Amino acid sequence: MLGKTGDHIGAQAQDLPLLLSYRTTRHVRPNMVPHYSMSEGVSMSDSKHHLLDPDHAITPSPEGFRRARAEGNQRLRTDAPLFGSFAALDDAAYEPRALPAATKELIGLVISVVKDCEECVYYHLERCDEEQIDRDQVMEALQIALVGAGSVTVPLLRRAVTFMSKLPHLGDLNHERQE
Repeated sequence: MLGKTGDHIGAQAQDLPLLLSYRTTRHVRPNMVPHYSMSEGVSMSDSKHHLLDPDHAITPSPEGFRRARAEGNQRLRTDAPLFGSFAALDDAAYEPRALPAATKELIGLVISVVKDCEECVYYHLERCDEEQIDRDQVMEALQIALVGAGSVTVPLLRRAVTFMSKLPHLGDLNHERQE
């Protein structure tokens, strides 16, 4: 049975439906949907428009993503000294050497999808945009990630394509193919 505070210590198998309904309805009304904000995280909203408008729901704007990433990185640099060392290693790994930076960004993008790191995907999409990587190449890399990780990546890929559509180079469906 549920205790006064809602904990499930001592819950029996027959109490499972009650426990599940308690946990899922305690803070969420039936008509509420999740809404993602880089600055506020996931919140619940009564608006069903989030489900109908992929540009409004779940996927942050590139500007919002950059701002939240910079603020979070600054907090990590201040509070976690090893973060600076890791950031330096990451920067060094993506420097062009035997592989050009563009190839490394595509590799990073695929790894990020396979590892289900949404913020990493957004970061690498921005870097692909900055490197002027052709949209078709990015889409092909995303397809490799889908093959490698399976259908579990489809929700992230939907958000990735929505984010990509907001970027200056990758969002332009009419851009010239670079050879």
